[in-house]
Amino acid sequence: MKLSGLCLLIPNALLLLACKPSEPELAKTPLWELQEAQGLELPNHTLGRDASAKQREAGKTLFFSGRDLENAQSVYFNCIDCHRVSREDPLLSDPDPEQRLAAALPKQARGSLLPGSSMHGVVNREHFYNGVYQKKYGGLVQRASKDLVEAVQVCAEFCSQGRRYDEAELEAMMAYLWSLQLTLGDLLSPEELASLSKLDAPLESKVLRPESLNARYLKASPASEYVPPETPLVGNPQRGKAVFEQSCVSCHQADRNSPMYELDIQRLHQGFENGKILDVVRKGIDPDPGRKDDYMPYYTPERLSEQQYADMQAYIAKEANK
Repeated sequence: MKLSGLCLLIPNALLLLACKPSEPELAKTPLWELQEAQGLELPNHTLGRDASAKQREAGKTLFFSGRDLENAQSVYFNCIDCHRVSREDPLLSDPDPEQRLAAALPKQARGSLLPGSSMHGVVNREHFYNGVYQKKYGGLVQRASKDLVEAVQVCAEFCSQGRRYDEAELEAMMAYLWSLQLTLGDLLSPEELASLSKLDAPLESKVLRPESLNARYLKASPASEYVPPETPLVGNPQRGKAVFEQSCVSCHQADRNSPMYELDIQRLHQGFENGKILDVVRKGIDPDPGRKDDYMPYYTPERLSEQQYADMQAYIAKEANK
């Protein structure tokens, strides 16, 4: 018997224990609620998890508009400049910039190729500032690598070139990030959700076992070191236009996030030819204490493929020679 009246009064994860949930109910079930119902230990970043809707909204404002507030967190950058908040990878267990771009174009989505990973599902991760970031930044990110709350503060102070969040702001930001956690709809196919909705005790299904769900997403965003190809790749200027618009233009245009660095095609072409753009893209620009806005995060191969870089270079060359 479906206990629909009771189901509306209890958390989604418990629906899997007490009710026969519908497909939409299953899809909206937060992953951590399910894992808690299964007896798994919560992460060490529960700050903000049980915050109010008002706090989540305040965190969202900080994320999108922290630069524009009266008490600005940073006068240079907003979180959204480098990080999306929606799902970006078709396959969460295998981040791939080629698949990411292919999925974004039909939706006419902006910023599918930003340097930072999406905040969608960030509270479901266990490690931050991974791989090459450890090598590049060392002690700066040592604590943050295993502590999301500290990772947020490092990003605020170092990446955004601003100030650390105060206690209320930090809880609000974490509350917003918790609202972006993974759900069963992110991890299961429509066919799997339909099959589960027909079961009287879906929690007992093999597909919901922790080992099964854990295999469907990564606990850390990979960040490998860039290795130049032995043979230069041939770029496709048509594809390069899309790459350029989904990466560089997301920030560097007057109506976008960082208008102080509006790009010039001729200068870009020169930079591609002399290798300076490659250095900026693959190594970034570290902040200069005397000029705090002179900073750019770099693109690891997981955020921008070598073929995408070659395509973008071909597009810029074509535009510069018109």
